[in-house]
Amino acid sequence: MIGIVLVMSISFFITAILTQPSITAVFRGIFVPSFNVKDTLIIVGLLGTTVVPYNLFLHAALVKNSHLSLDALRVDTFIAVGLGGMISIAIIICAAALQGQFFETAADLGQSLAPLYGSFAPILMSIGLFAAGVTSALTAPMAAAFVVCECFGWRSDSVGYKSVALLVLCAGILFASLGIKPIEIIRFAQITNGILLPVVGFFILLLVNNAKLMRGNTVGIGTNILLFCIEFFFLFLGVKSLDLIF
Repeated sequence: MIGIVLVMSISFFITAILTQPSITAVFRGIFVPSFNVKDTLIIVGLLGTTVVPYNLFLHAALVKNSHLSLDALRVDTFIAVGLGGMISIAIIICAAALQGQFFETAADLGQSLAPLYGSFAPILMSIGLFAAGVTSALTAPMAAAFVVCECFGWRSDSVGYKSVALLVLCAGILFASLGIKPIEIIRFAQITNGILLPVVGFFILLLVNNAKLMRGNTVGIGTNILLFCIEFFFLFLGVKSLDLIF
């Protein structure tokens, strides 16, 4: 699965280069974003699928007993998040090159890879979506189980951990079996993730400024200012989303 996801990532990156986007427009979009208020839910969904809250829980659980130093963990995070950001930008560039085209299924998004793979692009996209679905179906139950275990003091190899993970997995299978369009389920889930981001971000701010918990390695003023700006940005989008929903 990791191999398939890696191939898809490289494919989008190469295709983004082949589309020959305007570098000026790309950097303007990154540093001077502009959007229609009506598209707020889509933006929140994109953020929710990029900075997934349960991935934060999963990552925290996996490094809890790690013997790596804090500096090594930071480098690992910077590399992972940086690569994820570059791939996300590449996917957006590929999608932007398809403006005006009509899509009926998720596999039709494979047209964005047509400059690289031609007629085989929809097939590759289907395989990529399968890989993404399976990996998410595994990581989401694991992350939920880790959170519950931390709340109740259970071991990660306990019956409680396995039961919670299996329950989340079965819930996903149940909803997928009800005939509901998967795109709508995914969209709803990612928007929900995006709305939860400021809540998770608030607790992260508290934790990274706890000198006892961080063993004296609390973040500096500059990092705190950056974190607060990000938190307020997510909070603004979250409130705007709730306003559009209700």
